[in-house]
Amino acid sequence: ILRVAREALRHARHADALRRSDAEHLRLAEQAATRLSHAEQIAGMGSYHWDVVDGSVHWSDHLFRLWGLAPGSVQPDFELFASRIHPDDYERVCADLQASMEAGRSTHLRYRLLQADGQVG
Repeated sequence: ILRVAREALRHARHADALRRSDAEHLRLAEQAATRLSHAEQIAGMGSYHWDVVDGSVHWSDHLFRLWGLAPGSVQPDFELFASRIHPDDYERVCADLQASMEAGRSTHLRYRLLQADGQVG
């Protein structure tokens, strides 16, 4: 019985250490997200993650704002993205995206954005 109790105590301590570690990692991730958000605002840029396998897209709050949208007000997708690229940049951006997908690498895009009011950003 004593051996089982010691083993249970060891497992409980290990589980507690994992919970503390997870909480610390979450805290650090939240700090990093806050720093990224501030950096995006200062730079006048936004960021996104597009999972080309399942099609899911995540935009940073500042990217929504740059597009003249409230954060989380729409579900971003490729069609929305493509509809707002300046016509003179469209073919280049699509070619860059296609090349990055074929190479299995990420890409950094620079393009002009058509704002909802027709202005170019």
